Amino acid sequence: MGALWLVQTFNERSIFDVEALLKEYLLEEDAEKNVKHPRRIGVYWPSQVWDCLRKVYYEYTLKEPATEETIRFGALGNVLHEYVARILKSVSEKYGGYTVQNEVEVKIEHPNLDGVTISGRVDDLILIEWSKEKDAPKHSKILIEVKTLAKLSSKENHNLPRFEHICQLNTYLSLYPDAQGILLYISRSNLDTRVFTLEFDKQLYEKTLKRVEEVHRYLSSGVLPPAEAKISKNERWRCMHCQYAEVCKSS
Repeated sequence: MGALWLVQTFNERSIFDVEALLKEYLLEEDAEKNVKHPRRIGVYWPSQVWDCLRKVYYEYTLKEPATEETIRFGALGNVLHEYVARILKSVSEKYGGYTVQNEVEVKIEHPNLDGVTISGRVDDLILIEWSKEKDAPKHSKILIEVKTLAKLSSKENHNLPRFEHICQLNTYLSLYPDAQGILLYISRSNLDTRVFTLEFDKQLYEKTLKRVEEVHRYLSSGVLPPAEAKISKNERWRCMHCQYAEVCKSS
């Protein structure tokens, strides 16, 4: 209602408050996503299972709203994801050879835990499927995961691709084991890009399944897990962007 109210009262204002309108819209959009995709113990996103264990625990138990910074970064990520998909579709329409899907839903039943699923949001992936032509590449399917970063040259990003991103895409590849995986990093500051190609790694996938078991064990038992990011020197930068940093300090 907030954004609608701003529009309705436009005639009563001397200046159209576009800044407030955008802010209100992003907050409403984020709230709608949380209603459509609520966090529920037993359903885990591939993008979160390799995050700090304590942060994941707090996300399910405290359910603090995301910070405005996190919401804005998420919105930018969605915009760039759609931008990449639009370019790929445009080339496909012009030259043919492949089809593009940018709303691919992922749902994997955990083989060792009844009722536990790994579920990916539909806007996480771009799936390219090549037609059966002589000039088609080795892989008939390609899964593209778009990740946005503030700057590709920053100290935080010197070790790309990140382990958790590899695991996330590898989890998706478990449904398409013969497909090629592409991690596409895009800088939010200047659209600079870096690309990494992956093949499905069964051992890494099994390691991820074990990680899901660990996450589920802490959540289902109500036991607070260790603060992994704070413990590891190389991961402490995550605490600066975590909305649970203060409560984590006091635990």
